[in-house]
Amino acid sequence: MIQETRKAETCPSCNRITYNSEHRITCDSCGKTMNEELLNGERQYLEVKIFPKNHSISEVEELDFCSWNHLIQWFKQILPSRSYGFITMPYLHENDLTEFLNELK
Repeated sequence: MIQETRKAETCPSCNRITYNSEHRITCDSCGKTMNEELLNGERQYLEVKIFPKNHSISEVEELDFCSWNHLIQWFKQILPSRSYGFITMPYLHENDLTEFLNELK
């Protein structure tokens, strides 16, 4: 979940941005703040997008998780009770495969 921690500020006379907004990314399961910096060109958190049945881009729900465990637990608890069109999942890299398969059990 992206949380805005400080809003952007603009100059009242010329409307130029004088300060960019600040935000942080937190796990949608546990609330842990996650590192946004790339590590070896990849995110250090798992991003999921849930599209509604009508596939409306404006209604896409974006979720972030700190681990495969939290992502799978969220799916097991929340997903059965809601409708959706389709879901995009994080890429499954070779070093994530064991953890992912263990969470499915």
